[in-house]
Amino acid sequence: DEDKDKLYLSFERLEEQRNRHIEGTGLGMSIVTRLLALMGSEIHVESEYGKGSEFFFYLKQGIGEKEPIGNYVERLKAKNEIRGERDLIYAPGARILVVDDNEMNLKVAKNLFKLCGIEPDMAFSGAEAIEIMGKKNYDIVFLDHMMPIMDGIETLHKLKEAGLIPKGTTMIALTANAVVGAKEMYINSGFDDYLSKPIELKSLVDMLSEYLLECTYEEIRRDDDGYDNAPYENIASDVSGNEDNNKEISSIEKLSQIGIDTEIGLSFCGDEEEFYFEMISDYVDSYDDKMSAISSYYESGDWSNYEVMVHALKSTSKTLGIMELSERAKSLEFAAKDENIDFIKENHKEIMAEYKSIVNRIKDAKVS
Repeated sequence: DEDKDKLYLSFERLEEQRNRHIEGTGLGMSIVTRLLALMGSEIHVESEYGKGSEFFFYLKQGIGEKEPIGNYVERLKAKNEIRGERDLIYAPGARILVVDDNEMNLKVAKNLFKLCGIEPDMAFSGAEAIEIMGKKNYDIVFLDHMMPIMDGIETLHKLKEAGLIPKGTTMIALTANAVVGAKEMYINSGFDDYLSKPIELKSLVDMLSEYLLECTYEEIRRDDDGYDNAPYENIASDVSGNEDNNKEISSIEKLSQIGIDTEIGLSFCGDEEEFYFEMISDYVDSYDDKMSAISSYYESGDWSNYEVMVHALKSTSKTLGIMELSERAKSLEFAAKDENIDFIKENHKEIMAEYKSIVNRIKDAKVS
């Protein structure tokens, strides 16, 4: 209780002995406090020591427009009709390789490339990428950084040493840890650029447009200029995936009700609902294997592979809009990276229980 007021001060550290690995309050609470004051509000906190805290505020808001929001699926169709005209390219001649040890990430990437008319090749490891690139040339290789045994940077260096990156091949790092200075770090490591994960469709299209040769793709936005829009005429109808709109809305709402940010999840899955639900199903089906692997590395103290596995959990959870678990898995990943074993041991069981809980809630929602 006596430290509550310190929460709103910049860079204040509470209980230094207990929290020696924590940087402090930073600027977040201070900024939030000032923003709320500008809107005529203030932040409140209810806290019970050792159990947790609840932060909340009240805002008086006006109505921007009185027009109802309308049907979710119809809005999604309209959004994708606009997207098909403005934001996509059609590059059936592009030779693309995607390297990632996570099957869900590869599925999501393949679906996004499909929207651009591209059928990419896939590799599940650095070693497999080296083998494939010894047999075939590519326009762009998307290479994940965080992989077990041989990470993306090691793979890149081995490819260069073996002379397997021909002139004209662009090497792009895939990373879920995009921070200030990341691009410089990857370029210094030998990459041409980097792309954040989960992959956003617009960012992917921008990168393809920048690095693909003209002969591999053609612009799609060709309305008033007499260009051909044919490759995208069925995108909006494909996105709905099911004529039973009530069923789809019900499934989306069920996931929202159990705390999943479905709007974010759908956006990372190209706004294709059928594919999104397929990924949700894969997430549930893979739980036993993923949990077993994470637990095994935890019990054996193999913190290097533990870091890789919780990194994957962070990434796949965020891809589907399971944001709170993603953030907590991220805390375990960074703790493993920093060899902060005390933090891992204090939080591992609770976060794994949360993982189990969200999987069970998805099962109970019966959205598949």
